[in-house]
Amino acid sequence: MDQRIREHAKIISMHSTSIERGDNVVIDANPIADDLVTALCEICAEIGANPLVIRGRTGTRFLRADLNN
Repeated sequence: MDQRIREHAKIISMHSTSIERGDNVVIDANPIADDLVTALCEICAEIGANPLVIRGRTGTRFLRADLNN
């Protein structure tokens, strides 16, 4: 994954939305944003938030994102 996508996900999660431990986070994105969705799920897992991805519009890579933590 391009490191710039991970940085963008950090900006979204920490500055734009201020995700905190225990938050329920709904991620609804276009399939073209699969890497960004994956990065957001990884960051949510690191923070302790609960991501919910709308599956009908994305791939399945995000399902493995929180297994690293």
